[in-house]
Amino acid sequence: MPHQAAQPLHLRRHAARQPLLRALLRPANMPCRCLGPIRGDQWPKNTPLNAPVAPSSSNSTPIRPSSPIVIATTTSAPRAARWQLSLPCRRMTSRCSAASRRPFTTSRTPAKASTATSAPNAARGCSPRTSTASPKRSSFSWEASTGPTWSHRSSRCSPNVACRGIPRSTCRSSNRCRIDAAKAREPRLIDIDQIRIDTPAAERIAYLHNAGAALMPTPVVAAMKEHIDLESEIGGYAAADREARRLDSVYSSVGRLLNAAPDEIALLENATVAWQMAFYALAFRKGDRILTAEAEYAANYVAFLQVARRTGAVIEVVPSNASGELDIHALERMIDERVKLIAITWVPTNGGLVNPAAAVGKIARAHGIPYLLDACQAVGQMAVDVEAIGCDMLSATGRKFLRGPRGTGFLYVRRALLQRLEPPMIDHFAAPWVSRNQYRLRDDARRFETWENNYAARLGLGAAVDYALEIGMGPIEQRCRLLADRLRGGLASVRGITIRDLGRTPGAIVSFTMDGYEADAIVSGAAAAGITIGASHPSSTRIDAEIRALPPLVRASPHYYNTEAEIDRLIGHLAGLTPR
Repeated sequence: MPHQAAQPLHLRRHAARQPLLRALLRPANMPCRCLGPIRGDQWPKNTPLNAPVAPSSSNSTPIRPSSPIVIATTTSAPRAARWQLSLPCRRMTSRCSAASRRPFTTSRTPAKASTATSAPNAARGCSPRTSTASPKRSSFSWEASTGPTWSHRSSRCSPNVACRGIPRSTCRSSNRCRIDAAKAREPRLIDIDQIRIDTPAAERIAYLHNAGAALMPTPVVAAMKEHIDLESEIGGYAAADREARRLDSVYSSVGRLLNAAPDEIALLENATVAWQMAFYALAFRKGDRILTAEAEYAANYVAFLQVARRTGAVIEVVPSNASGELDIHALERMIDERVKLIAITWVPTNGGLVNPAAAVGKIARAHGIPYLLDACQAVGQMAVDVEAIGCDMLSATGRKFLRGPRGTGFLYVRRALLQRLEPPMIDHFAAPWVSRNQYRLRDDARRFETWENNYAARLGLGAAVDYALEIGMGPIEQRCRLLADRLRGGLASVRGITIRDLGRTPGAIVSFTMDGYEADAIVSGAAAAGITIGASHPSSTRIDAEIRALPPLVRASPHYYNTEAEIDRLIGHLAGLTPR
């Protein structure tokens, strides 16, 4: 076995820096690192790569990455021709159930492959997916925000990182690891089979009520159960101290989800409280104008009414355009020096409308007006980038499309605005008591939090965010829209059904009515058939409901873990109802 000093310089540097997998699996903004040559005949069967192995030929170079990657060969082909790659569980913690219970593998299957995974992962109950790949090609694609891309380099495969947004000059191994930009832009497919394994209830029911509360994946449930068990064993305070690092990492996870900094994130008990903490921190006087949209959510609008009653501020509703979206040109015409807030709901609760949040942000930025965005129904079903949107504050929940637990939410506040806002309520966590007659607000967004929290739910929220990021918000959004469009197309063919969605590019909430049937009756009938959907009543979006004379609506909201067969099952159930 060769001595470490015999390894090439660039490989010795890799071993000296940090574990290979930790470097490759950093979620964003990472320079590419080259593994060097990988050949199927360089390792004995099922030998971990974390120990150097003598090459089988004079022109082969031994490699010593520092994490347990296993190479397994098939029985039907020489090792030099076929090999199987299995990465360990991606959450680099002592217990893999906190995040994902499965390793990633390459996706080509040219021949039957033997199952291989590292022994520690097998012991933890991880479920590997196995396949084979030729060393001259690989089809596994993974976005830069999540991990590596396997690309063809002459006769040897080497993992590359699609360093999107990173200058070539910052790549430490640019002479060995070339970035394949075209490959990095290729769409990623979602492994529906594995995701449904992570969603056991999906085998029993067709769950299409994700705009209400989505089904939590097993890593989310496991994260919560583990912490509750820990609290029962050592007490709540000690459990929080022991898990302090994981609890703190939730801020970073939410920040990555929103393209925000961790200190701009506050974790709260739900989206309504998050929204209220931001709204009530703003100061209004008589004559100040609050601009909002026609489809604004009830909880937000009653808060407008309360502040208007207290301060004399004025609420003005921006009209919608012909498609039903907020009219950007009308908003621009309504701007003057008295406008102190623009506050809209991005995706209303009563249908598929997606308001032009980024266009609103451009107007708000241009005029220096605070912009509060309710993203409760958007986060989890579509990509959210607060920098691209231009909002100053954003609120969201964990229980809907993000697939987190109930009783979780978060607030984003732009750092530039943060120091100008004092929360409507504080405690000694938000504002430490520094002397008998003085408190000092925290410098970060945690000034909107309080000391006591549900730490198990918070860990569940973090696991839900990590799970979504692991899949990729781009693929999630694409699949959500595909399933929702399929549902709308099918419902349009059912006699008596009227689709009530607005907007040019509707999202994953599908609202409709059916002649002769009340919305609640349709919901209960579908439940009896093993299909879970919901209803939206006019009081939740009163202005929009009054303008369009809407009755209670049936609301179906598919998510990426649903199948086309489940969509067709709902359509078939509705088509089978007796016309009235």
